[in-house]
Amino acid sequence: MAAKKDSADKPYKKPVNEKQLDEDEDAADISMDQMNVLDLLTPSPLAGDNLSFAIPVCAPYNSLAAYKYRVKLVPGVMKKGKASKMALSVFLAAADSNKPKSSYSADPQEAERLELETILANREKELMKGVSDVEMIAQMLGKVKVSAPNMESIKQKSKAKAKAKGKRKDE
Repeated sequence: MAAKKDSADKPYKKPVNEKQLDEDEDAADISMDQMNVLDLLTPSPLAGDNLSFAIPVCAPYNSLAAYKYRVKLVPGVMKKGKASKMALSVFLAAADSNKPKSSYSADPQEAERLELETILANREKELMKGVSDVEMIAQMLGKVKVSAPNMESIKQKSKAKAKAKGKRKDE
């Protein structure tokens, strides 16, 4: 999932290359309004970024190496809808694991960093839940198998939750 950063008018500096060395330094500084829309997308948001929304992306796995949340889709028997729900559960589990275990620290800078990471993880989860199934299904290929690191533990946790819900209904 890619996320769109909602940054205030911070100056953007283009990467330096040989052509820019010949140009004036002021030409390299442009405002966020002049920036290309695609430059606002980030595959790995940082703590402190304001995220506007999440965008589902389907691309070759190697090109998604910089993305924070990704799953591998290989040919299989799973339908698009079930695969999208499985991918979303993997993303949500990964967001939970990215959250710091404790936000307490004696160092004020470290405590602020932990708080920002917690806020970022919560915002990412909120945005991922906001992506509709239709949007995710539109990006996927048909008849796939979803694979990701720790996939078995995620499946076991989801089965345990479903089993707990079933016991609650019986009582």
